Amino acid sequence: MNLLSVQEMAPDVMELDVSEQIKTGLNYCLGRNGAVQNLLLGRNWLWIAATYNQSLVAEYNWASTWMAQPIYNENDMIYTEELEALAEQGNAAALYLLGVYYSGSNEDEHLDIDLALKYYEKAVQQQFPPAINNLADKYENGTGVAKNLKIAFEFYSAAANHEIAASQFSLGLFYLKGLYVEKDDEVAREWLKKAEKNGWFPASEILLNMLH
Repeated sequence: MNLLSVQEMAPDVMELDVSEQIKTGLNYCLGRNGAVQNLLLGRNWLWIAATYNQSLVAEYNWASTWMAQPIYNENDMIYTEELEALAEQGNAAALYLLGVYYSGSNEDEHLDIDLALKYYEKAVQQQFPPAINNLADKYENGTGVAKNLKIAFEFYSAAANHEIAASQFSLGLFYLKGLYVEKDDEVAREWLKKAEKNGWFPASEILLNMLH
């Protein structure tokens, strides 16, 4: 079976409500309810639910697909207390999502960069791709750490090779702008196309601008 890209899947997936998107994604991840187990397909469903609907439950489950032994959440909500309990057990997806939470990505009142970095670093110790990407962003921008494009590039590269769309997009920008690496429009285009297919929609506009 040829796997459609996130970009190709999104219109059909978005016809369902977010709870159905998550349920379908988990069905593919677990191979249940008549769905043939397909982790990549399940991950795509969860990514769409997470990014297009801003669902934290979907984002946690999406991140869980990178764990050797995922612990999925099938509730409508996920709470900080639950994530903290899972993080205490070394759950990389929970560590990652707590990093997102304390980065102020959702509510600025919870901004605590030092705490976010602590959670990301613990997940990175497990070679966890979503956290590697987010830590790369901190090094690229000098947020809570000394700005270091070399480390950022290395981290983005590691995460991009695990199909993290945000890292593929960032690598595209590195090559497009000549940040740390020599400017190379062709390599930039390749990474941006991968990011676009994996659902990172800002890549579409940049690719369009590169045609002019």
